[in-house]
Amino acid sequence: MASTALERVLHEQCTEWGRSITDARAAVGFSFEMSDEKRWKWLASGDHAKTEGIAEKEVRRLGVEDFYTYYLSCFYSKYKLPSGIIDFDAIKGPPWVSFKCPAANYGPKWHRSVQQARAKVCGRSSTAQAVTPDDDSGAFLCWFRSKGADEIADMALQRVNKLGMGDVNSVLWL
Repeated sequence: MASTALERVLHEQCTEWGRSITDARAAVGFSFEMSDEKRWKWLASGDHAKTEGIAEKEVRRLGVEDFYTYYLSCFYSKYKLPSGIIDFDAIKGPPWVSFKCPAANYGPKWHRSVQQARAKVCGRSSTAQAVTPDDDSGAFLCWFRSKGADEIADMALQRVNKLGMGDVNSVLWL
């Protein structure tokens, strides 16, 4: 049997396969039309962690548990051409199939800590206006280079310690 025979059967004979992947993408807010910034925010928010659970549930429902990894590969691959033809060569495993952001499961105290620190950093001012990372004037970059990097690193250590976590978590917090 050709190595692509099973995947062809899944895509061409099991119409539920493609529909399941499309529905799973929508359920977790993933789209190939997302900008790089939105895709990063999607990853950093931990929403990607939901993908594994949906993939597991769907391959069980479809009765193809052995195709779990392939399901994830299809999920993260833009393989369907506008004409509806499937480009099997486009199905690749994503770089984060086995990557799971550890902070995705740290809970509300962790996320609140990060958000509060962001608000604190963005509330600093070098002039009359607040310094924010998306400030076009370069004020944030100047502040960050002069003293901000050290302040944020110290803040990260303090916050993870306050949460009862080891110093190594400060990297994730940053």
